[in-house]
Amino acid sequence: GSRPGTMAEEPLRLSAQLTDEKDGIIWNASLVLLNHFRQKMPDAFRGKKILEFGSGLGHVARGLCELGAHVTATDMPCNDLEACRRRADVFNAEKAGDETCGTMRIVELTWGQEHWKDSPLSKEDGKYDFIILAEVFSIPEVHTELVWTLSRFMHSEAEVWSIYMNRPFSMMVFVEIADAGGFRVHQFDTEQVDLMGLDTSDIFCLMHKMTYDPASPRLAAASVAM
Repeated sequence: GSRPGTMAEEPLRLSAQLTDEKDGIIWNASLVLLNHFRQKMPDAFRGKKILEFGSGLGHVARGLCELGAHVTATDMPCNDLEACRRRADVFNAEKAGDETCGTMRIVELTWGQEHWKDSPLSKEDGKYDFIILAEVFSIPEVHTELVWTLSRFMHSEAEVWSIYMNRPFSMMVFVEIADAGGFRVHQFDTEQVDLMGLDTSDIFCLMHKMTYDPASPRLAAASVAM
């Protein structure tokens, strides 16, 4: 049987964009990303520092902790921050003393220069090895703020992993990313990822990995894979 607190009970196939939980919503594309980490790169995160934007209920953060990562899960105060914090407290208590497991903390972060100083992260110097952007591109009106904030954490050794459903205008975030300069974007082909059922004609998701070279020129928007 599976260990208590693991997510082995997750369905292998998904048929909807979201799953209702008693204290919030899980966007199912994020489960595809977590499954990819578990299946394709389970040892890549041990001991690494991870920053997650828009953590929601914290299920991706917990899954990465179980792979040995030290995760800083963030969200805006008006979203699922308190529910995520409650779940994190339970998780950390369950995993206390488990040396195979990493750590998880919850930190407030609202995207954009206007709100940057309100986040405790603005006062920290730590670098993150991985940054997770799972289902955070759905509102184009905040793409500029998202990319501005993301750029604060980028360095030459960081990897950004993103996944999102094919909603209208979500892919326009890559225009902002191209304009910011320094980013290199790789889009995964569908045969490289188990989309767990989210690959039908009217519902599918796209996964990307991004790296960063601050000396690189800005990319033409047309050169970014969409």
